[in-house]
Amino acid sequence: MAITTHASCAIVGMTPEQASYLALQRARAAAIEQATGVHIVSSSLVTDGKLAADFIKSFSRGYVIKEKVRWLPLAQYQRTPDSPPVPEYGVQLAATVFVPDKQAPSLGLRASMNHTLFRSGELCTLTVSTRNPARIGVFNFTADGRVMMVFPSGNREVVTKGKGASISLPTAESGMELTMVTLPDHRQDAEGFFVAALPVAQKARWLEAFVPGRYMDVTEFFSQYARLSVYSEEVVLSYEVIAREK
Repeated sequence: MAITTHASCAIVGMTPEQASYLALQRARAAAIEQATGVHIVSSSLVTDGKLAADFIKSFSRGYVIKEKVRWLPLAQYQRTPDSPPVPEYGVQLAATVFVPDKQAPSLGLRASMNHTLFRSGELCTLTVSTRNPARIGVFNFTADGRVMMVFPSGNREVVTKGKGASISLPTAESGMELTMVTLPDHRQDAEGFFVAALPVAQKARWLEAFVPGRYMDVTEFFSQYARLSVYSEEVVLSYEVIAREK
């Protein structure tokens, strides 16, 4: 489905890079909202990073598999008539949104994190369970607009046993840690984990579709994921990371 949306973000308490990223994320969320008919967020203007969590969550409803971005001339935003104006980024997005027609029975996927707000340097643990056995893929949506498969890592698959039995990621034997950090010069970032499950009966493997540790842009990820999405189930976990005071 081809959709055109507009969005904006004022530079208030963030870097210009963050403002442009949030404007683009808002435009993507608006495109998914139009394609699915499901209301996601009410604000068309973002003045801080908190709403980025809602934008990331929108990716569980539809997938932007192609997009053309046109940045609008820099504008100004004022909270009140007597407040000083601040720069405002505006973007027009022509997006192709794929809404999957799920064909597999529900896997009963559940996922959670040990926190939703982290200080830079703190460790993250994910807890995942399914009602039926499933292969798990975990993808990180970073604050600079990229996506990376975190699990499986190496050549080792992550498989749940079903019946609600949970697993913790990273596993003790993996030797990995998920250390949460902000991007350089950022005071606060909003990111997310896209946790997906495939039935073990399906021949598809996450390691055949994605390369661990390789960064992709959002449309590249969803173009690939869309092929698996009719059989998969997903949960989006959003979080914020705050830089430590120097």
